[in-house]
Amino acid sequence: MAGSMSQQSDRDVQRMLADLYLLVPPYQDVKSVRAVVGTNKYRPELGSILYANGDNVLRSLASLGLANTWWPWAVPCVVVQRSDGETESLIRLVAPEPTRLAIDRVDKPTARATPSAILRSVKGRRNPTSDVVTAFLKRRLGVNRLQAFASEQCHLALAEPPSPSPRSIASYSRTFADHGPFTACGWRAVARLAVHLAAKTPQTWMSMQTLQRHSRKYLAMSVVEARRLFAWEWVLEQALRVGGYVTKEEQQRAVRLWKCRRRDCACVCHTESSSENRCQNLAES
Repeated sequence: MAGSMSQQSDRDVQRMLADLYLLVPPYQDVKSVRAVVGTNKYRPELGSILYANGDNVLRSLASLGLANTWWPWAVPCVVVQRSDGETESLIRLVAPEPTRLAIDRVDKPTARATPSAILRSVKGRRNPTSDVVTAFLKRRLGVNRLQAFASEQCHLALAEPPSPSPRSIASYSRTFADHGPFTACGWRAVARLAVHLAAKTPQTWMSMQTLQRHSRKYLAMSVVEARRLFAWEWVLEQALRVGGYVTKEEQQRAVRLWKCRRRDCACVCHTESSSENRCQNLAES
């Protein structure tokens, strides 16, 4: 009996994944999640987008929720017919994370969406608020003292207008020193960096010099490399990995990438201004 129930559960999961696709950098092709999920320890790259395109919207949302528990840094996206306004309203009500969800509005659903259409949908999302950023941190760090203090710093960085700090400087310093390398200033910088890189229009409160410094320090990559990736979730995830706040395996992988790219950082500064829009043409094609 237990074996038959397990087989039925596996079939249900496979049926859910049939409507799910994955778009990974450099955003040139859409692959079926069902084709890769069986790969041992498969982990999509940072900046990847999960795309649900099925005839049943509720099942598509369920499949997105399932896959996003495996890969929380991937951006969820679902297809909706342009004329079906009621379905879109329902999606906003029942989606697990409606503020993160990108919606691709099409005249007629197709079996496989184009990368440019998916990227346009992701770019169309609103910039993340402090509540959205702190919700992501809570999911990745768990509910604990570090998460609470880091979330407060992210809120201070993104709140409009800025709100006063609820704790003393000494309290933040002790807590952050006990858990990792990021200071209170570091957590605020990570939050601003995520919003800045995901913004549809240039942000005026972060200079190019500051952007370059924060990108190398917290993301272990140059600004040119960072702007080749879409969305903001990957920025927070990469910062957590570089800082060692997630699993050891993820941290080691981030450090290896950093070591490989470190030698290239010094020679890309003069090309960043001319290369920053290189990847944006994908979403405009």
